[in-house]
Amino acid sequence: MTDPSHRSAAVGEFDRLADLLEQLLDGGERARIVEACRDGRPGLMRLRLELTRDSLPGRLGGQGFSASVRDLERRTQSDGFHVLRDWDGRARRFVDDSVSVAMLDYAARLHEVTRRDSAGSAAAASAGIVGPDWARTVGLLIDHYALFLIALLTLRSWDGDDPEAALARVERLLGLLQSEAGSGHRFVAGPESLMWIAVSNYHPDDDAYNRLLGKVRGLGEAWQLRFAENGAHMLGIHLRWGLEAYYRRDYDLLRNDNVADYPWLLWCVAKLMERWDALAGAPSTPSAGASTADSEAAPESGDERRRLALAMLNGISADPPGFTFEVPPAFKPFADERALFVERYASHHEALRAWFSDLRPTAEFYSPLAFHFNFPHNAMKAAFAMRLAGIPVPRLPIDALFEEERGEGPRSDGGDGPGALAAALTRYSQANPEQIRDRQVMVLSYNVPAGLRTYRAALLARPEPDEPEATTAMRPR
Repeated sequence: MTDPSHRSAAVGEFDRLADLLEQLLDGGERARIVEACRDGRPGLMRLRLELTRDSLPGRLGGQGFSASVRDLERRTQSDGFHVLRDWDGRARRFVDDSVSVAMLDYAARLHEVTRRDSAGSAAAASAGIVGPDWARTVGLLIDHYALFLIALLTLRSWDGDDPEAALARVERLLGLLQSEAGSGHRFVAGPESLMWIAVSNYHPDDDAYNRLLGKVRGLGEAWQLRFAENGAHMLGIHLRWGLEAYYRRDYDLLRNDNVADYPWLLWCVAKLMERWDALAGAPSTPSAGASTADSEAAPESGDERRRLALAMLNGISADPPGFTFEVPPAFKPFADERALFVERYASHHEALRAWFSDLRPTAEFYSPLAFHFNFPHNAMKAAFAMRLAGIPVPRLPIDALFEEERGEGPRSDGGDGPGALAAALTRYSQANPEQIRDRQVMVLSYNVPAGLRTYRAALLARPEPDEPEATTAMRPR
């Protein structure tokens, strides 16, 4: 049983860090920090020192964030997660610098190259002139730092007796962070997405994910549905990337190497299926010419059903056989939950297929079923890197990648919708591939043929090995 004094101390640090973040984000403090760093590289190095010490808002709270960050980070690490440190796969350890310091170092290198290549004179170069985008750079770095402190708070939301109130406070902090008082960019839509950004890096303690799932299962229905819908998209996209780019479409390899993800995947899809079942009125399927919004739902629930269908399809597409006739080993401890899902899925199968048929990826409009990433935090990292470099990126949260484009909306290769965000991430990944075994691989990719393959596999509940290989893999250099 948790020591009440220990629990009280944890809640106290949560509140203190949240208070300090509110002071940083609500008002002109970010603008004052940007102004104080306008002297070029010296200002950037001062900012680096403050981020390293977590002393950024020192004038607001004495030691700044330091004491609260250290305490909450230690508690989170004891739970199995390292939110503020990346994993170094080659060294087999977590790196010393925080993710925000690493992003600042990237910005420093970027601006040094820009200054060296574009400075009009030696005098300008020696003066550290970095161009008109300096304020944007510092603003983005401050927002990146605050985002990951809010991510740390997201995982500490269960320290007190009312996790839903804590998550609501996290959501308010995200609103302040993503207001026009900052860099003007949106990064995530809510705590449910930020949680996955926080834990999607590699963590040696696989059971940490099961413990976190147990906490989410204890939330109220509305919050559970938010986590389930978001998680189905996150895991579907992540596992499909692995199946295509890493495991050569071998489901056994996928399952054996992603044991920690499978209980989450099952829970997310089963929770969405439970909600679908609850919405069902008089079952029917769309008649010719009728909208799928008319199927198994009152008109006012059509949009919700479409979102549910899209999230379920994205989740199921990660491992279609595992949700129908094969039982992955990681599903076996949850046999009752899987059996109930299969029963409900079968009872609504005709209607679901009708809805799914309207979600087929096409070359014209963006579909999340054709997007792939190895980890969501890498999509976040790429978006930040492009913004720091001045590369146009739609001001959309990562969650926008889970939305479809329909009707007269933006096309998949243009505009400012999710298709434009996916296209920008794909171009960045193509320019910065990662070496996996004997191949260079894109860790972020929008690929309609691969999306169609997994879409058909989900409908047929079997893979289709005769399709041409997806272009997530590139020729070795």
